[in-house]
Amino acid sequence: MSRIRAGGRDLSIPPIYNPRRRRRCAKDPALYLRTYFPHIFWNPFTANQRSIIDGFIERLQYGGRKAEAAPRGEGKTSIARGLATWAETYGHRKFILILAANAGDANANLMNIRLEFERNDTLAEDFPEICIPIRALGGANQRAKAQTVDGARTFMQWTGDFIVLPEVPGSMASGAVIASRGIESAIRGMNYQGLRPDFVLVDDPETRESVRSEEDTRMRESVIDADVIGLAGPGRELAIFYICTIMSTHSLAARYTDRKQKPAWAGTRRKLLETRPLHEDLWEKYISTAIEDMIAGDSYIRRAHRLYLADRQRMDEGSVVSNPFRFGASKLPDGSQLEVSALQFCYNVVAKNNGDWTHFNTEYQNEPPPEEVLDSLALDGLGVMKRCDGLVRGVLPAGTDLLTAAIDLSGRALHWSLVAWSGAAAYVVDYGAIAVRSPVTGNLEDPENVPAVQQAILQALCEFRDMAEGGWPDPHAGGVARQLDLCFIDAGFARSAFDTPVYEFCKSSPGNLYRPSKGFGTGAGQAVYRDPGRARRGVRLFNHAHASWQPSHRAWLYNLDADYWKKFVHDALQASPGRPGSMVLFGNEPAAHKEFAAHLTSESWISEYKPGRGYIWRWHRTRAKNHWFDTTYMACAAAAIRGLKVLAAPAAPPTSSPARPAGPIADRGMSLSEIQNQRRQSR
Repeated sequence: MSRIRAGGRDLSIPPIYNPRRRRRCAKDPALYLRTYFPHIFWNPFTANQRSIIDGFIERLQYGGRKAEAAPRGEGKTSIARGLATWAETYGHRKFILILAANAGDANANLMNIRLEFERNDTLAEDFPEICIPIRALGGANQRAKAQTVDGARTFMQWTGDFIVLPEVPGSMASGAVIASRGIESAIRGMNYQGLRPDFVLVDDPETRESVRSEEDTRMRESVIDADVIGLAGPGRELAIFYICTIMSTHSLAARYTDRKQKPAWAGTRRKLLETRPLHEDLWEKYISTAIEDMIAGDSYIRRAHRLYLADRQRMDEGSVVSNPFRFGASKLPDGSQLEVSALQFCYNVVAKNNGDWTHFNTEYQNEPPPEEVLDSLALDGLGVMKRCDGLVRGVLPAGTDLLTAAIDLSGRALHWSLVAWSGAAAYVVDYGAIAVRSPVTGNLEDPENVPAVQQAILQALCEFRDMAEGGWPDPHAGGVARQLDLCFIDAGFARSAFDTPVYEFCKSSPGNLYRPSKGFGTGAGQAVYRDPGRARRGVRLFNHAHASWQPSHRAWLYNLDADYWKKFVHDALQASPGRPGSMVLFGNEPAAHKEFAAHLTSESWISEYKPGRGYIWRWHRTRAKNHWFDTTYMACAAAAIRGLKVLAAPAAPPTSSPARPAGPIADRGMSLSEIQNQRRQSR
């Protein structure tokens, strides 16, 4: 029975259907792409696309590095994936790694390659030794373990984030590996059974969020310059091909394609509109007409289209577009064609952005507008950065009364802030981030990953505790180290069981030093803070905060009015330094606080009109990363919980709910009747 079953699994490879076609494509990668992937590459290759092909092949032949910036939508990723397939099928490389911006993009890259091997009939005809074993799996990847060809195992891998092509005698691609990873994944020392990557395709390794973050940009740059370049091993140079579109003058793409900054990468930048037409005045009229069409409800801008058709020769004069096939040729209900030239497509992009060239220059010209790093921060980020007190990082100010901290957790990082309080003024004396070493593959919320994530969170919290145990030096108290008075840990990020390590860590800390907290407010993804109104069993009142007993964790959770405390931080950052209710940052180099200031200015306090309700104030997030903003406001709330009485910051703009008293921050030491009297007076 075992022999019968083995015979059923054993494959025989049919002969190559068209050997001549296969031989011709071996010598011409562009022909290979057009022959085997005609559903992707149906137009002739443009000069820009051929430069991508030539750069890729040059790296294959001679090694080294190359960075190529191409216009958005030019098919650079599809070309690079197709060339990776060409390199593996003809045996030019044994281990290709594709590095993407994140795990989702990495999975998409590998999925597209897998689908071609599984479904492309032309590829299967000429490369049966690769495609037949893959197709024989029938989608059941576990069959690869027992698969044989003429009695010999293929040792194919077809799962996870890498694939190993079948080992078949005579196959140039026998045992070749293609892997795909997000740039934030663990790639240092990557190998498969001793085989190291010999070619890396870096495919747009940035996101719009990472481009706006100097911290993220530096991290991704260090991954490429250290981890990726070192993948080949000692004494060997790795071939690396970097394809991208430049989203910002401070992005990775801008750096690697700038030969002054990164000369070893031989950077090249390509444009869609290489030369503008001579008669710009005609195109200005076209843009204004198109905008009028859209205002009138014609999204197809037919009046502007007719204007172009009537004077096309003059409007085209002098223009050079690198990709003449880049336009919409679909037929509209009135029988006209959406667009008739690539030049018209270019100006339609500008018109649909209300005549602003910024988007077109960035996405299609690789010429983003110049940015001043300090001015890119919303809500006067430069002003925040300049609030330096001249003290050395980590050193406490004179007359420190209290030292509070807060921690914001995610599945990948732990952000923290440390605030010292002296004379009712706040001093940010330190902040930082600690890596949470969660699993790098799969969804963190998958049941098999939850225990590892919990352990990673707990380890990161212990790492912070170990750091904090040494205290912070107070030179005005004889240099004696001062310990934390209270540290809040955000338990609100957690889904499923991720809050468990937070509660367990807090319960194990001596002196109730660490406490779980959760912010409520009008920010994105938050529930509005609800004042419990009165103290009762299981509820303790504080000013703009209350603690509620959590029976499932047998611990107190500190619920914070995030709207109030965020506004407190913003107001404190605008108050005169050193005065009660003010806040300053350590050091004397404003540029060092750029990333911190970006977090603190990641949200804006705005008002919007709601029919029947009037103007409603709420927090509007302008950047994704606000971790240090959260830790700073939580540290301020912690000071109030510990009883520090200071003058409140200037009153916040009116909200849709009754205003809160702008009196002392602290409630400790106030009786319940005093708190209730304050609230009655405010109403």
